[in-house]
Amino acid sequence: MAGGLTGVKVKINNAAITRLHGPGYPIGFFMDRVRGSLDRNAHIDVPKRTGNMARSIETRHVLVNQHASKVTLSVNVGYAVFVHYGTAPVRAQMRLYARAGANDARPGRSRQRDAVVSGYGRFYLARTGWRRGQAANQWVLISKGETMAVYARYIG
Repeated sequence: MAGGLTGVKVKINNAAITRLHGPGYPIGFFMDRVRGSLDRNAHIDVPKRTGNMARSIETRHVLVNQHASKVTLSVNVGYAVFVHYGTAPVRAQMRLYARAGANDARPGRSRQRDAVVSGYGRFYLARTGWRRGQAANQWVLISKGETMAVYARYIG
């Protein structure tokens, strides 16, 4: 054997490596700081129209396996995907409006100033037109970018 290392055993102390990811140890402490920063940035950047999405934000430090850990961010509202990715313009359906009075809503104009298709009796049918849909607001990526800009020098 040319310069071989025969009979050499390498023993890795997996328990000690795993412990580094735990709370109070260097990697766990660092990941907890990252989690706290991501949580703060997410609460700043989240759309706050009703506040439901901001209240449902959760961040966690998760041990993936013995040698890796990650920080996760989750939002527990059903419409979070539509806010993040946005929606295309939506064609609204026809609506049936009631005439409140003689001068209030007459055929030819609706309260929303949309074209009236047909009017009859005490009701009229109107097109409600296109709605622009939800614009994409990728606040999760913005928060992640702000957090990683602070901690990128440590990751290296």
